[in-house]
Amino acid sequence: MAGDPAGGLADASAAGPVRAGLDSVEAARRLAADGPNRLPARGRSPVPLLLLREMVHFFALLLWGAAALALLAGMPQLAVAIVVVVLLNGVFAFAQEYRADQASRRLRELIPADVTVRRDGRRTVVHAADLVAGDVVLLEAGDRISADLHLAEVHALAVNESMLTGESVPARPRGGDAVFAGTFVVEGQAEAVVTATGARTRLAAIAALTQAARRPPSPLARRLGTVIKVVAAIALGVGTLFFALTLLLGMAPTDGFLLALGAEPANPRTMDGPARTGALLDRRLLVRVFGVLGPAQAVVEMAAFTAVLALGGWALGADPDPALLAAASGTAFAAVVLGQLANAFACRSQTRWAGSLPWRSNRLLLGAVASEAVLLLVFLGSPPLAGLLGGALPPPAGWALAALAVPAVIGADALHKALRRGGAEPGAVRGLRGTGRERSG
Repeated sequence: MAGDPAGGLADASAAGPVRAGLDSVEAARRLAADGPNRLPARGRSPVPLLLLREMVHFFALLLWGAAALALLAGMPQLAVAIVVVVLLNGVFAFAQEYRADQASRRLRELIPADVTVRRDGRRTVVHAADLVAGDVVLLEAGDRISADLHLAEVHALAVNESMLTGESVPARPRGGDAVFAGTFVVEGQAEAVVTATGARTRLAAIAALTQAARRPPSPLARRLGTVIKVVAAIALGVGTLFFALTLLLGMAPTDGFLLALGAEPANPRTMDGPARTGALLDRRLLVRVFGVLGPAQAVVEMAAFTAVLALGGWALGADPDPALLAAASGTAFAAVVLGQLANAFACRSQTRWAGSLPWRSNRLLLGAVASEAVLLLVFLGSPPLAGLLGGALPPPAGWALAALAVPAVIGADALHKALRRGGAEPGAVRGLRGTGRERSG
């Protein structure tokens, strides 16, 4: 039996140089006791269930919810686009899972259909599933080994074991060595005695590992999972906050819901102005974004970052302390956010600087600015969230430096508008003034 392979060796050794092998009665008894020589089949999940799993995991559920909200908001195109993304991602993930599920099936195919043995003292061919421990197997070049064997007699035998070991050079076992199921004979001849069949072979152990093993998520996957959950929580929190603010400001619940989703309908007066001709992004807009406000913010951010490092004792060419580096990064992030808040006030008019505009005329803008300031404090004040940004809460000097982004942006915007007024008045501004549509927020 497979549990007593030595009995098979004794039976073979007792036959002398010409091994008679098992008799048919004993082979049948061992087959009934040990079972057929087959790798255990894994219980496979139905294909539809595998596909469904890839459509209902956490991230997919978030996207399904986003598609439903987009549909409720009257944006069917966006809803369809999100659904297509979910379906494509699910199909690709399913294809990978299905290929992994086929690995054990391919391993089972390594067991040949037939094998040459010696039974009742004569050479015969039996089905590989009928092979039992103690059978004498006759190996020749080109044979695939169908069970774990103990070599009794070897003639220039070479065995390719690359499936088990990855070694491309064939092994040359000697008499008394073991060879394993799934390998195959490259050259030579041998007589061997079966020591293990079916689930007791080394090949079966490998198949079991491929079925049971679950690859742990990579560090990147774990980090992405954390980011997804944090972003989802923040999105829900911000959406709820904006919805509450719109209700407090007297907006209709429907409009507040759309604003919370970031799907505020366009103002009907948007299409009343003069038609834009030429490029979608004109030179004035590009100059303002990349030539004025962008450089102003960048200079303040990098200056604040470097100043915090220097105040903390950092010297050029040295590696900064991790805590100091995190504080400097938090300062730079705060400067970015504060600069954007200043830009929100500065861009309310095409010709007037922010200081000449009423600061409390746009209640939604004030609510949005206040919410973003609160979120800035939450992000930098919460170590898990700050860790996602690689930053930390800035020191008092860092806050003071980051706050310089506000006058820098507003000052750069005011200078830019003054230079524009001093030159040729843009046609688009003249058109707006001529129709009385140049508005301030």
